[in-house]
Amino acid sequence: MTSDLDWGGFRFDAHKACVVCTHILEGRPVVFVAHHADGDLQFLCDKQDHTEAEAAAVGLAHVLELHPSLKSIGYLPAGSMAALADGQWTICDIQEDD
Repeated sequence: MTSDLDWGGFRFDAHKACVVCTHILEGRPVVFVAHHADGDLQFLCDKQDHTEAEAAAVGLAHVLELHPSLKSIGYLPAGSMAALADGQWTICDIQEDD
């Protein structure tokens, strides 16, 4: 039996694997969220140029438990990203490389 949760305007399995930087697991704020066209979710802090060693896969419910303010993003369609600046989330399309 799976448990579902609503986030970003979609219903996800609470255990959906998400790519995160290890910094957000240590309490650093999330300032970038991507909902890729294939459904993958990514959550990052404000550090530039993360390394592969700084990446982790965790369940969506765990990310939202650590960072409940992410619920304020609202609707985040697949193929879009949200960036936090001055306390406001800005949503735009992801520009995929060809």
